[in-house]
Amino acid sequence: MYVDVGAKGRFSDGGIFSSSFIDSRFKDLSYWPEDQALGEGGIPTPFVAVGDAAFPLLYYLMRPYPGKQTNVYKKKLSRARRVVESAFGILASRWRVFWKAFKIPMEKVDKVLLVTCILHNYLMVHRSGNGDYFNEAIDRDVQRCFDDLQTPNITTKRECFAVRDKFMEFSIP
Repeated sequence: MYVDVGAKGRFSDGGIFSSSFIDSRFKDLSYWPEDQALGEGGIPTPFVAVGDAAFPLLYYLMRPYPGKQTNVYKKKLSRARRVVESAFGILASRWRVFWKAFKIPMEKVDKVLLVTCILHNYLMVHRSGNGDYFNEAIDRDVQRCFDDLQTPNITTKRECFAVRDKFMEFSIP
């Protein structure tokens, strides 16, 4: 539902994310659903976003453990990231404008990206029959854009590590 376009290609993914509107909303944990148990009878665990090693470990953003070790948690996190990263591939397969280099002025590229994302989301929702949800979600999210940002909930690194450890323990068969 959200896209953030216009960042320079030389900036890191983590840097772009930390200065985005989406991250400012993620910091306000009141927008997240209530914690839910991982698996049957599991410990309540927060909902999180996933990122690669370029992102910081935050209470609401999981990243792999540092180093080159391979473990089940890292593989499952990578699989979740691949699903997200394939979204642009799906978008590009629908809109042929992404099949080759843009031949339009640079100042219009952001608009093309935004319009195709909006149309893509619209088509995805209406194809599944959830049009009412889509309209309600847009109205709600536009209103949130104009709300004053609340003071973010501060959490310690220890809490961030504990959340990641919960996911790692759950991923071990």
